[in-house]
Amino acid sequence: INTDIISNWNDIVGVQFSSMIVPVKISFPFKERINGILYVRVKVQSVLAIAQYQFPTIIDRINTYFGYKAVERIKIYV
Repeated sequence: INTDIISNWNDIVGVQFSSMIVPVKISFPFKERINGILYVRVKVQSVLAIAQYQFPTIIDRINTYFGYKAVERIKIYV
C-alpha cells in the first residue's frame, strides 16, 4: 500500500492536493492493514493550515481509491 499511495498520489488526491502535500509513509496498527496513519510533508509551510483543513477529504479519497478504510488519519511528518 505504501508504494501504491506514492506512485498513484496524483490520481488518488488530484493535482490540487498533490502539488501541496507529499506522502512519506504509512504505518498500521500491529498485524493490521487498515486504519493506518499516513505521514505527509507539506511542500510550502504557508499552506499548512489549508492542507490540514483538507485532510478529511484526502482520507476519503484514499479510502475510496483502495476500497476500504486504509487510512484513518494524517499526520505532518517532521
